[in-house]
Formats: sequence, C-alpha cells, structure tokens
Amino acid sequence: MSLQSANEFISTATSSPEIIARIADAITGKSPTDAAQAVSDLGRLNGFEFTAEDAIQARQAVLQSQRLSEDDLDGVAGGTGIQDQFGAKPVGGGFVSPDVLGALPSNETKPVLPGTGTISDVAAGW
Repeated sequence: MSLQSANEFISTATSSPEIIARIADAITGKSPTDAAQAVSDLGRLNGFEFTAEDAIQARQAVLQSQRLSEDDLDGVAGGTGIQDQFGAKPVGGGFVSPDVLGALPSNETKPVLPGTGTISDVAAGW
C-alpha cells in the first residue's frame, strides 16, 4: 500500500477511458472520504494496492499540477483589444459588436459525462 501505487493507478487511468468511467461511477454522490475509499477499492481490483489516504494525496497532487502559476495567470489576464478613438473598428481581440453576438456560439459549459473527461475532471469530483 503506497502513494506510489496510487500515482501509478492514476497514470494508468489517464490512458484508459474505461477506468476513468469506472472511477466516475464509483465516486458519484459520495463524500470525499467514501469516494477515496471507492477509488482505493477500484485500484485494488486493477492490481494496485493503496489506501484511501493515498488516494486523497494522489488526488491533491493531480489537482495541484493543474493549477496555473503566477506567470501563467499573468499571461492570460487582461485583454488585447484596442478600439480606435471613433469606435469604428476593434483592433485586436476583445471587442465584439452587439449585432454579431447572436451569431456566436454559446459560452455555456456543458457537463462532463462519466467516461468522457480526463482524470483531472474526475479527481476534481472527489
């Protein structure tokens, strides 16, 4: 039972949509503690020996690795669009004329169905 085994299970899961789907099914509607135990049990069924505590630590490492650094955040913050003084045309990105808004695709997020996300999506759920 080890954290290394939990990390190996996560690594294996990232290349297997089937395992990701099983994890998603196993954790749905469970508390973080129960979800970690379910992941540990699923790992055991796949030949990986680790505790629920190891699963929690591995999850935290996955989520931590997905966070943006301060430099990354600085790179995406703000905008680049500059409008000329008469408001005629936008230069660069960031400005959209209200009359074209209806033609743009929706920015709504769509739920990730079990088995269609990444291990990061699944880890965020438990």
